[in-house]
Amino acid sequence: MSDRELMTSIGEILISGLSRGIIVLDREYRILKWNYWMEKHSGLRESDIVGRNIFDIYPDIRERNKERYIRECILKTRPFMLSPLIHHYLVPLDIVKGYETGQMFQNVKIYPLIHDEETRGCVIIIRDLTEQLFYEKEVVRLTRILEGIRNVNQLIIKVGSEEELFAGACEIFVRDIGYRFAWIGLIEEGHFDVIPAASAGVGPELDDMRVRWDDSERGRGLVGTAIKTGKKQAANGIQRYSFLKPWWELAERLNYQSACALPIKVEGRIIGTFNICAVERNVFQIEELDLLEEVVSDISFSVETLRNRRKQLQAEEDKEKLRSQLYHSQKNEALGTLAGGIAHDFNNILGIIVGYAEMIKMFQLTEDSPISCNIDEILKASYRAKELVYQILTFCHKGDQEKESLQLSLIVKESLNFLRSTLPSSIEIRQHIEKKTPRILASPVNMHQMLMNLCTNAAHAMRENGGILELELSETEIDSETAVRIPVPSPGQYLRLTVKDTGHGISPEIREKIFDPYFTTKKAGEGTGLGLAVVQGIVVLCNGAITVESEPGTGSIFRVFFPVAEKDGNKDEVEKSDPIPRGKESVLFIDDEKKLVELAQGMLKFLGYEVIAKNSGTEALELFRSQPDRFDLVITDQTMPHLTGDSLAVELLRIRPNIPIILCTGYSEKISMEAAEAIGIRKFIFKPIRIRELAKAIREVLEVRSEK
Repeated sequence: MSDRELMTSIGEILISGLSRGIIVLDREYRILKWNYWMEKHSGLRESDIVGRNIFDIYPDIRERNKERYIRECILKTRPFMLSPLIHHYLVPLDIVKGYETGQMFQNVKIYPLIHDEETRGCVIIIRDLTEQLFYEKEVVRLTRILEGIRNVNQLIIKVGSEEELFAGACEIFVRDIGYRFAWIGLIEEGHFDVIPAASAGVGPELDDMRVRWDDSERGRGLVGTAIKTGKKQAANGIQRYSFLKPWWELAERLNYQSACALPIKVEGRIIGTFNICAVERNVFQIEELDLLEEVVSDISFSVETLRNRRKQLQAEEDKEKLRSQLYHSQKNEALGTLAGGIAHDFNNILGIIVGYAEMIKMFQLTEDSPISCNIDEILKASYRAKELVYQILTFCHKGDQEKESLQLSLIVKESLNFLRSTLPSSIEIRQHIEKKTPRILASPVNMHQMLMNLCTNAAHAMRENGGILELELSETEIDSETAVRIPVPSPGQYLRLTVKDTGHGISPEIREKIFDPYFTTKKAGEGTGLGLAVVQGIVVLCNGAITVESEPGTGSIFRVFFPVAEKDGNKDEVEKSDPIPRGKESVLFIDDEKKLVELAQGMLKFLGYEVIAKNSGTEALELFRSQPDRFDLVITDQTMPHLTGDSLAVELLRIRPNIPIILCTGYSEKISMEAAEAIGIRKFIFKPIRIRELAKAIREVLEVRSEK
């Protein structure tokens, strides 16, 4: 073998053994050489194609306008290098990757074949860069995922709510990692709809997702399966999977080639999924899914932490609320105790004023006396003071809350008089009360409280700019259709109380919550959130109804409807026309206030009674024990040192069980009307006592004894 032949043989071996494709063409583009690498990747044997035009075998080269590089190399003796990032490939060669078959990424070099200073053709060298580019792309992608994980972890440290966490995580997955669309869906117990909570990227309206997790067609997708199994789900090539058919059209329209769903677990329970869509067809491989699962696990832990923190904050808020309620309760209790003491002493003073004024008017003046008008003014002022004491007790929740037939118009007027002294001058008060309004069955205490709550709320809405507080009271008839809309228990006659203000108004979302206990829009320390809840409770107790009309900037209108009570005539007029009843019986009167004792002696003597008065309960008991049959009646004060009125009554009844007893009090928490009756006390009277009231009470008690 000559040296030339040896070198040729060695060259053939090298060409065949290279991990490159070698193609040799002549000037007519006919194939002269097609090495083993080309045979393996093209499936064409060299012996079958030598001498054939390469453009006839691969017309794709001309169609893609790549033939010019071969032609210019031969004609102009110019080498070329074709980058896979720009040209992808020269000769179309298939390569299988995973489940997909695609074109090989080729690095191509074309050299002129020169012999005897003449270009005889060209040599094409093809190198497969598919694997290298694939791994380079994978490295870039995984690097971006790791960067995304780092950003999500930074987000977890900063956020204060689930909403911020979900929205921020979706944004990171799209912006930093490069996915086309990311969204989070949550589930609720008892419902199979997956509710979108956050999203980012190119996606549909979340309400159009219509994803479920039951066994329906839309519940068998990636999301539904991930929720039911608790395991991550992925689809590389959405159009290949029939169970994803409900989303084929959406995926095609938005260019989604692959997708995955990863469960979000909190305290061992699945609450939803983190869902991702990508434009690449084969993107969600094991390594990537593992990393994504790790970041979703971090998100799940953050959700659990946020929820625990929220529970802790709620517990602290509840604890603080209870502490505040206890403080207010203790403060109100102390205020009530103070008010009760003041009421007792004040009513004693009023009793002296009223008693002497009435005695002067009734027994020392003629009807045409000019002083009579002055006495009337004294009595009016005293009665007003009595009402004021009653209101103070009412506001401290110390009054009697039994329902009775009452004129609400009187309580409205009293409340407005009280409010005028407390509201700023920038708030004008107007009232429109019908002359004759029907009576209702209600507690005076509750009515005062209801009116004060409604009016102070209205005043609070106008405190910055002032305005008009308007109260209306009128009778109205409610038919069956209106009764459903308001709603009241039944159609009929109702007394309607309307409280209007020109304040800032109430938005619809707030209006739905205003009657909820502890709901308030006021700043800390300005309200408890119980005012309107209490109002609604009072109205319900009276078998009534309450409505509210309000819009921001237009003020508010509260309307309260009370069923009308049965008419019972005007008792006050009848009482005024009746003569004051008198008697001749023997009365034992006890009160620790000396002036009241003197007054009572004078009043009872004017009424014809024989009176024995004592300033001490113990002295009265000793006297009664020594002469039990001397007295026909005992009238005693409740609040006295050493021996209270109810305790004295118990001892007197032990001595003489049939002795009639009347108990008087300016105010006492210890004894109520029911408790007094249970002891055996015949009558319970509140101070200050009017002569007519006392005279009538004495005759009622004594006449009952006579009948027995």
